[in-house]
Amino acid sequence: MTTTIKAINARVQAIYRLRLAHVEECEPCSLNAPCADGAELLRRWREGVKESRAERERLYSLKSS
Repeated sequence: MTTTIKAINARVQAIYRLRLAHVEECEPCSLNAPCADGAELLRRWREGVKESRAERERLYSLKSS
């Protein structure tokens, strides 16, 4: 795994931990009805997961060509 993927994954994990902590403290989020902050954390986490997946696919395609 390259440094880029490691950095992306570290950021995704940090956002996920922030979101988990937020859900524990926020009643609407804990009831699966995210508040604005909870929705933003979820959006950022999903974008990070997509970015990580795209980078892995890009590197795999470079290796196979």
